Amino acid sequence: MVVLVVVMMMVLMEIMVVMVVVIVVVMMVIVVVMVVLVVLVEMVLVMVVVVMMVIIMVVVMMVVAMIVVMVILVVVVMAVNR
Repeated sequence: MVVLVVVMMMVLMEIMVVMVVVIVVVMMVIVVVMVVLVVLVEMVLVMVVVVMMVIIMVVVMMVVAMIVVMVILVVVVMAVNR
């Protein structure tokens, strides 16, 4: 009987240790996955911000080019009218 009880206790202890190890591994995996997801989301956000900046720059350049062309046309028209 005593041997059975000792064996049961050993088995319970091993099961507890295995459970703890599994829980720790699962927690670590969850943490790693969260970190990877955060990094990916940050990379995507950075890419979106960069794309938005490039689009804004292109739009600004196009607006500036349009204004410059309009000014040149006005100047040319004024010179021709003179």
